[in-house]
Amino acid sequence: MFANELLLTDGGILIFDVFSEGIIDDRQESRGWEYAPCGGFWNESEYLLLSQTFHYPENKVFAY
Repeated sequence: MFANELLLTDGGILIFDVFSEGIIDDRQESRGWEYAPCGGFWNESEYLLLSQTFHYPENKVFAY
């Protein structure tokens, strides 16, 4: 990656969450979906959220 390379476009939002190692015992890989007919966290309009959680144990990381 180059020093002047942008990771987000203008107005983009990066959400980064940090947790303690103890959460690894409670989390697991998963897939799911949620229908929000009246909007919700991600948008004020109706939307369908498709989600998947990945676990990379060698790095102690979860990606959502």
